[in-house]
Amino acid sequence: YSGRGPTKNCIKKPDVVALGSRIVSCSGKGGGMGFRQYYEEKSGTSMAAPMVAGGISLLLESEPKLTNKEVKMRIRDSAIDLGKSHSEQGWGRLNMRTLLKG
Repeated sequence: YSGRGPTKNCIKKPDVVALGSRIVSCSGKGGGMGFRQYYEEKSGTSMAAPMVAGGISLLLESEPKLTNKEVKMRIRDSAIDLGKSHSEQGWGRLNMRTLLKG
């Protein structure tokens, strides 16, 4: 999932896409019994964005001196090309394994 561009300021979007389907996340519904009371499956950009943020957090934990630009280039260089146009996939799908290997 990802937003798509270009934006009004001519910025190409997306940079990268991330998995965001059927992610188990907190539920605001309450009620229910056991596990389902607190969690539910969700899909969309609101589930994909934390995957990217979490990947960046893990990267910076292992290499805290990376600059913003270096992080962005590492994401670019580790992404999996899905064979789609840039407006659909950006650089490709976030690849955590490769991103964290450096």
